[in-house]
Amino acid sequence: MSQVISLLKEADVDATCRAFVTVFSSDETHEFAPSEIGAYIRPRRTAYKAFFDTYESNYIKGVLRRTMGKRRRMDLPLRLGIDEDKAKSVLREIAQGIDVSSIEARCKLLHDGGYRLYDERVGKHLHMGETVARLKESLDSGELSSPLIVRELPPKVFRRDLADNPPVHHLGRYTTRYGYHDDPNRIHNIRLVSKALNNHTILSGETFSFLDAIGEIGKDAGYKEALVIVGGELLPQYGGGACQVATTLYNAALFADMEIVKRRNHAMYFFIYPLGRDAAIYPGVIDFKFKNNTGHPVMVRSYATSSSMTVALYGTPTGKEVRFSRTKIIENKPGMFSYEISREAFSFDAPFTTIAERHVFYKGKLIKNEKIRSHYRQAGYIEPESIANKEDSGDDG
Repeated sequence: MSQVISLLKEADVDATCRAFVTVFSSDETHEFAPSEIGAYIRPRRTAYKAFFDTYESNYIKGVLRRTMGKRRRMDLPLRLGIDEDKAKSVLREIAQGIDVSSIEARCKLLHDGGYRLYDERVGKHLHMGETVARLKESLDSGELSSPLIVRELPPKVFRRDLADNPPVHHLGRYTTRYGYHDDPNRIHNIRLVSKALNNHTILSGETFSFLDAIGEIGKDAGYKEALVIVGGELLPQYGGGACQVATTLYNAALFADMEIVKRRNHAMYFFIYPLGRDAAIYPGVIDFKFKNNTGHPVMVRSYATSSSMTVALYGTPTGKEVRFSRTKIIENKPGMFSYEISREAFSFDAPFTTIAERHVFYKGKLIKNEKIRSHYRQAGYIEPESIANKEDSGDDG
């Protein structure tokens, strides 16, 4: 036994095996010399497995076979192991010809007021972990062929989801304008986030996550450094400006009467936003979420210009109308009772609370009153007069 093990230790896997290792799917087959895919001989397992496969447990039967001169030839398979890193390197190259990303069905609004539906595409993905595990199991059992484990990647949105109730009717819209402090980097980031958000479909009952929808925010994703609030201070970070898109979407969702699931205002109030109706986001920490409560698919349309950005929500008409009352400012002074103060008399240089009142009407009848409270440490910038005197009068901020 020890001599066999020693010989196997010195043996070349390709010369000894004299066959290819094959991986296959329903569409393709790939053959490799064992060493190419990281296979190697397992000396002890091969030797012991050969011994037990040829061992004759019946003594009399064994004596008769030997005395009658009967000889038999047995081809015993090698028991192979696998270098998983090398196998994965080979499989990654194969995956390039297999992996196909899924594409969601979508609805495109046309300039003539019509729309066009585009079909979805089901994606495919080579499951690396399962494929390596099956290959390892096959080689260990003496088999030289093993399946490629390919999984389907179904899209979230199918054409059938949009066909009966295409999201083409205006539900809510809002526009925010850039501030005098905005630099090209911040506007660049706003445009990137807006592009990532545009044409996003939210199915009925689905909870939309702003951070999930726009994906990674960082240098590798093309973002530039611009000011963000960190620990109550303004510091340059990649993706600064994304909060303006979140705030604009938040207001569009309010006018569409979506169910707000998660929203936090900024530590500082910025005058480019509607008072008391901003939404902060920070990757991994703060997200903005709302639920599509319309009963039908909703589509997000988002676009940014050189001076402003707009978000509109489209879906099936709900018959609702949303209006806001003038936002109240509550001054918070240590050791004193909080009290309401007019916007004209307030300096915005101390902590304060706002109360924005939202009224929802259905076919002219009031069906909901909501108070949105926000708490700020102070204002972030001196208020330009043109913005300070502006109040909401509709869904175009």
